[in-house]
Amino acid sequence: MRNPFEEDDSQDIELFPHTPGHFCPDMSCPDKEDQDAIGQVASWVNDGLMSVEDADNFYRGRTL
Repeated sequence: MRNPFEEDDSQDIELFPHTPGHFCPDMSCPDKEDQDAIGQVASWVNDGLMSVEDADNFYRGRTL
């Protein structure tokens, strides 16, 4: 039986999961340039579904 602690497999762990329409907390990540996702967040603000402060937090990968 394999001991799960024998090997360091931490290289395979993605600290900030990347999914469509989601921004991670890494400010140097290319998701910060995704114009479609940014436009979606802007439309939520324009529609009154999200405050500007919440939109900024969402963009920075912070939970709401």
